[in-house]
Amino acid sequence: CHFTTFITATTNSFLQNLEADFVSMRRSDSSVTAEVFHHLLCVSRLVALSQGCTELNMEHWSHAKQLEALRSKRLD
Repeated sequence: CHFTTFITATTNSFLQNLEADFVSMRRSDSSVTAEVFHHLLCVSRLVALSQGCTELNMEHWSHAKQLEALRSKRLD
């Protein structure tokens, strides 16, 4: 995804938490791929931008996961 506003994820703890959460997602659901991760990361960035933030945090990531779960549920 490409955005005109640059969103950063600079803290090591955030990146470690993000990685751990993604690994957990993959363990519980084999359909979770790198493509899914990329999609969620893009949605997380959009969530951050919509809130006027320039840095990602776990709140943005969680919100993106919730939005994606709702979207997937509507498609079923």
